Amino acid sequence: MKKILIIDDNQKTRESMAQTFEHAGFIAQKAACALNAMDDVTNETYDIILLSVVNPDLNCAKVLTEIKRRSPKTKIIMITAYATVDTAIEAINKGACEYISFGADELITAIHRIIDEKNYEDNIKKVNLDDIMCSLSNSLRRKTIKFIALKGKTRFTDIFKELGVDDNSKVAFHLKMLKESNIIEQDKDKCYKLTKKGLKVLESLTITEKLLIS
Repeated sequence: MKKILIIDDNQKTRESMAQTFEHAGFIAQKAACALNAMDDVTNETYDIILLSVVNPDLNCAKVLTEIKRRSPKTKIIMITAYATVDTAIEAINKGACEYISFGADELITAIHRIIDEKNYEDNIKKVNLDDIMCSLSNSLRRKTIKFIALKGKTRFTDIFKELGVDDNSKVAFHLKMLKESNIIEQDKDKCYKLTKKGLKVLESLTITEKLLIS
């Protein structure tokens, strides 16, 4: 489960937001003071931090800089009741990935999108970018990856039927490309299945399609 830290001086707001995010399937932790929350940021790993810009003890620029220093992979969302262009630009320049007004629905939508983007970034770092682009650039290879993932493992003839092409040499070529990129492999029974790298590529493909459609 993804972990979120809510930093807001208003207890009612903290509790309400935490309850909303927990119902949405997240682990939500709360802090009233940004300065006191720094130990939590250092000792725990958060996927996202929600930082209220109306917190009275808060120098947003300094807090943003310090959070990014202590936890560079954490995504930070600035939340406010009074968004302005100038403060939004400053927040983004200091490391925030989003700057939005209060609103549970808007926040949850933003969080899901940011988590998808974070997963994509993490996957890109774990596999060779050229391999991903090569594999995803062709519709038959994308379809092959999805079909093998759906079946768990499958034979050449099943892939050939699924792709619906009239030349099995084309299927063989694309399978060869995927094998050389270590995205798929064959077991002792000559069935095709995704490798660990292939599973990451599949996740990247799913996230990319979701981001483009949304």
